[in-house]
Amino acid sequence: MAALLAEDQACLMGTARDYIHWDPNPCTRTVVEELLKTGAFEQLDCLFRQRIQFGTAGLRAAMGPGYKNINDLVILQTCQGLARYLEEHFVDAKTKVRNNDNCIVAIWFVHQ
Repeated sequence: MAALLAEDQACLMGTARDYIHWDPNPCTRTVVEELLKTGAFEQLDCLFRQRIQFGTAGLRAAMGPGYKNINDLVILQTCQGLARYLEEHFVDAKTKVRNNDNCIVAIWFVHQ
């Protein structure tokens, strides 16, 4: 892999710092902190260049740090995105959930 340009490194450092700030899990956060501290830009690029995609089977990826893997932060952000989508497309979604009135969404976590 070719070395990253200085501006790409700066952007990557900002992305990694945001991840560290938002990640509630000390284990994945520490991995990213160490990679950032040692200037391991190729590894950071691999972790942050692309997000995992939601497919017909949901989110599937290896567990680990970064946006390309499954971790606490990716799950939190995915749930926030789903909630935002439901609020925008189903005007009464909040009311139905609060009243337990024919709730149309189920979210579960399978850790294998």
